[in-house]
Amino acid sequence: MGLDAVEYVMAVEAAFGIELPDAEVRRIATVRELAAVVRARVPTGPTDVCLSQRAFYRVRNAFVRHAGVPRAAVRPGTLLADLLPPEAPTRERAWAAVRADLGPGSRYAVVDVGPVGRLLRGRPSTVADLADEVLAHDPGAFRRLDAPWSDGQIRDVLLRLLDAQVGARTRERGAAVLDAHLVHDIGLS
Repeated sequence: MGLDAVEYVMAVEAAFGIELPDAEVRRIATVRELAAVVRARVPTGPTDVCLSQRAFYRVRNAFVRHAGVPRAAVRPGTLLADLLPPEAPTRERAWAAVRADLGPGSRYAVVDVGPVGRLLRGRPSTVADLADEVLAHDPGAFRRLDAPWSDGQIRDVLLRLLDAQVGARTRERGAAVLDAHLVHDIGLS
C-alpha cells in the first residue's frame, strides 16, 4: 500500500471512528467494497439527515457571524474571495475566525483564488467546495453520535475523502466510480 492509500485509510478510520484491519484493507479494490467494510463497522439505518446541507449551513453561518456577510450572499457557487475581498480591513481576522469555527476541514482552504490559487490542487475556492472539504474531514460533526449512517452517507463520505486526498473528482464521474479500481482507475497509490 502506498502513502496515498495509507493516508486515505487513516482518513476513513477517523471520519467514521473505526479501525480497519490491515489484512482486510489489502483485499479492498473498489469504493463499493470499502463501503461494505465500513457499513459492517458502523450503526446503519435509514436517515433523513443531509450531511452536505448541514455542512453548507455551517459554512454560511460562519461567514455571516464572523465576516458580516449577508446571509443571502452566501450561496454554494459564491467564491470565497468575494466573501472576503482583499481590500477588506478585517479580512485576515474574519478568515481566521471562519476557519476556527469550521474546524479541521477548512485548513486547506485559500481565500486568494487568483491565478496562483487556481493552480493549487484540491483547494476550495467556492462555498460549496469549502463545505465539501469540511464535511470530508469531519462528517461526524454533522450528525448525532447515536444516529445511524445510511448507505448513501457512507458512500458520499468515502468519495469526498477520496476527492480530498487525491483530487480524484470522483463525484463528478457518477455511480460507475463505485466500482472503479482504487489504484488502477482512480489513481490511489
